[in-house]
Amino acid sequence: MDDTRTRQCLGRTPLSRRGMTSCASIAFAVLLLSAMPPQVSGFGGVTIRPITTRPMTPALLQHSRLTSSRRNTFSTTRPKTQPFSSTSLFSSPVHANLAVSLDRPLMGPGVTNRFYHHTIGSHAAAAAAAKNSSPKLVLTGVLRPLLAVIVSDAFKAVVTAFGLAFGLSIWMGRCNMGTAEGDFQLFSWHTYRAQMAYLFKLARGKVERMGDVMKTLFSAPSQRLLSKKSSTGNGGGDGGPGVPMKIDATTKWGVCTMGYSSSDDGSIAKPIGKSSMVQYDFSLSTSNQYLPLALGQQLTLCCLDNNDKVTKANFYPLSSSNNRRTLGSFSLAVPDHSWEENETIMGADRANFIRVLKEDLKEGDEIAIQPGPQTLHYRGQYLPVTDMVYMASGPGIVPIVEQVRAVLPSGKSSVKAVSVVWINHNAHDFDVALDALEKEYFKYSKKLLVSCLVEPKWNGKKSEAPRMDQNDEINEAVPNFNPGTMAVLSGPRRFADKAKIYLISRGYPEDCICVLP
Repeated sequence: MDDTRTRQCLGRTPLSRRGMTSCASIAFAVLLLSAMPPQVSGFGGVTIRPITTRPMTPALLQHSRLTSSRRNTFSTTRPKTQPFSSTSLFSSPVHANLAVSLDRPLMGPGVTNRFYHHTIGSHAAAAAAAKNSSPKLVLTGVLRPLLAVIVSDAFKAVVTAFGLAFGLSIWMGRCNMGTAEGDFQLFSWHTYRAQMAYLFKLARGKVERMGDVMKTLFSAPSQRLLSKKSSTGNGGGDGGPGVPMKIDATTKWGVCTMGYSSSDDGSIAKPIGKSSMVQYDFSLSTSNQYLPLALGQQLTLCCLDNNDKVTKANFYPLSSSNNRRTLGSFSLAVPDHSWEENETIMGADRANFIRVLKEDLKEGDEIAIQPGPQTLHYRGQYLPVTDMVYMASGPGIVPIVEQVRAVLPSGKSSVKAVSVVWINHNAHDFDVALDALEKEYFKYSKKLLVSCLVEPKWNGKKSEAPRMDQNDEINEAVPNFNPGTMAVLSGPRRFADKAKIYLISRGYPEDCICVLP
């Protein structure tokens, strides 16, 4: 395998299961030891230490009698207190962290008065006592049990055990980021920082996933109301909820305008990271419209060049969903190469339209648009579809991102597992959609696996080009076929042909493979 070929994989947890298991085991062991009495004779017996009490003075004796008489009077309301033990595993008493004196009641005077008057039935006196009581008493009554838990030995032992076990699991864990499976890696600051960043992103992804679920639940009634208004012709308006793009009933076309430049050189095209692709933005008629496209459906664009010739092509939008952040606009991601190279990657029609976008169109120019052909089809016999395998190259990743976002949420489809294999000739081309795929991975880490592979461009004879089955990394990233698996190929025609031959050699039926144009 070529040394210049690299791989980046999303879907392997940096902390090994054995590391996390050892973390839990150590924490439990330390907690168990912390719960044992302070004096232990080896492992056989427990020495019971007698409880020391203060000498009974006349004042204390009188107070204890008064307390005893009150306890007997109101026994139905105030149950007798039982001795407190820090654990039920051992019968030996332990020392409490909070000192308790017999001459100092646990409840404050205000609380005692309220309790006493309420018990004998004086509701007016109880209300007056509650009105005159200070808020500090209530706050103290709430914080005192919490403070008792925090300063307890058991709580300190749990925190200490968790910190030691967590640090030990990181130091001795197996890290799969940048290392081969099974390689032992000692602690390093770079590894620790990477693992902390991974855990933070994973937690943030889970929170975002729960947020998406809550938005779906709360937005369902408004969406039904919006659909009802749209069917009666009352929907729409700037700034309101998203509505489908307006299409002329006669011509079957809608209108969008070329976006405005935000760069100093006046260029409309926006570079996407360090990749070889650029982004063009377009505005719809109103700020609350979106493109009514189905999953895997293309968008047809039509305009005139400087020679008044009609240029027409189909593209997959980079962003077209009914999302509040993208309402009223959409974007296209296209390669920024010469016409000849674009023709090899995208085809003649799209290469011509990219040339018009780059050379002829200006800010504010109108472009006709309409929903294009639907390209996502499953012709297999294994239903329902439970596994999706995506293989993409270059700009072919654009429709894959939208499909991944659509099938991952639970309850939206029958898909249970998604694998994305993204192959590029240049590592910078991953800037197009790596952040979007990474965001989806941290939201659905148990359901999504993303493999990014860099394969050097072959400049020799086409017949001598290396096959995909000779690449061990591709063989590892592509799962075996199981009934219910559907494969989707997206990218240049040469790549799609090679990928289809490869999947058939791996046992994928041809009718379970969909090639996006």
